[in-house]
Amino acid sequence: MGSVPNVFTRFGSLNYPTREKVAKNEFGTNVRFNYAFSNPVVLSLVKGDVLFITKSFLHEGIMCPVIFDLSVCCLTQWLESKGVAVLFSAGGGKNVASRDLTAFSSRFAELYQLSTWPGIVVGGVDQAAQQIQSNYGATVCCYAAPLASKPDFDESSAATSVVAGLVIRAQAHAKKRGRFLTPAEVKRLLQSCKRQPSISPAGRISVPDWPSLETGINTLIP
Repeated sequence: MGSVPNVFTRFGSLNYPTREKVAKNEFGTNVRFNYAFSNPVVLSLVKGDVLFITKSFLHEGIMCPVIFDLSVCCLTQWLESKGVAVLFSAGGGKNVASRDLTAFSSRFAELYQLSTWPGIVVGGVDQAAQQIQSNYGATVCCYAAPLASKPDFDESSAATSVVAGLVIRAQAHAKKRGRFLTPAEVKRLLQSCKRQPSISPAGRISVPDWPSLETGINTLIP
């Protein structure tokens, strides 16, 4: 992970099935729950680890972040109780219709009886942070622009990877100062330690960077 020593990454595929296959009972009635909880990479995560998920699912014509799936929501709550930060791509993108996720978030939150959503949803912007390249809205915690070396890698999946790298670096820095950040602290820092451009139609958004995160951590953990 760049300049962060002693950091290791692992990849885990959930083989996420489509809703159509679930409806046909091709994988069993509890397949989404079982896939979400049975991956050994996910089960072995501990305090200070970072999990990022770049998968979306189609619902009513909108690519929604998988945190809107109840099984993944439950998994995220469990991981956060262990001190694991979990990031999700917002879905949508420059080549498909980008939508405001706020109404969908409210609908699923009411269905699941949630007062607040777990996890960190990440959207994408272009390199100049002048155009949204993903879904947007109150559900999205922060956004990221593509790396200079990969300017076309600029939708929510890439943005989630960029922010995950920032969070890994943030946890390594926080640990040197005495402790890991809690998932709630990570989320607040990503929302507050940032540039705040105003982009139509999303309005003012959070675009965190390392210098501001470092300053925020140093203030939080003197």
